[in-house]
Amino acid sequence: MRFHDLADVIVEASTLKEAEFAKRHPNVAFLFEASVPVPSPSADEYPTVADTSTELPTFKLHASPEKLSGGSRIVWAERASSTDASFLLGRGFGCDIVVPHPRISRRHATIRRSEAGTWVVEDHSSNETFLNGRPLARGKAELLEDGDILELGQVAILRPFFLPEELYRRLHAP
Repeated sequence: MRFHDLADVIVEASTLKEAEFAKRHPNVAFLFEASVPVPSPSADEYPTVADTSTELPTFKLHASPEKLSGGSRIVWAERASSTDASFLLGRGFGCDIVVPHPRISRRHATIRRSEAGTWVVEDHSSNETFLNGRPLARGKAELLEDGDILELGQVAILRPFFLPEELYRRLHAP
């Protein structure tokens, strides 16, 4: 996976119609913001880390999840969102999205499809995960919606977008 500057994605979305954007980016998208600088690891240290060669800016969490920070990054899942899709978040090897920070657990959380077909998040961390400002109970799956705010270890914010049309609409929000 590779991070893209949100500003570039906004420009791209402004030149495309919603259907074209959805066709170009059909996979699950994760909007990523860092609340503290995330160090740039060497490729040897974290072979699965997304491109974070540029330090991510600090951010101010908006009360409204519709407002997206201009310094954010976005990453598209490399596999399509299928019924058995799951994404492991953490600082350890083998994670789908690696956040190399000591406050992020090796296996911090998992985002996956439930048997009912909805998306859920499950916290595995001793460093806390918050969903829309509410702490998650460790090991308990919680329903996850497009654009929800996941705070990982008070270090990073991740906003999943399962439907490309929803991401497109958020990118065009005033």
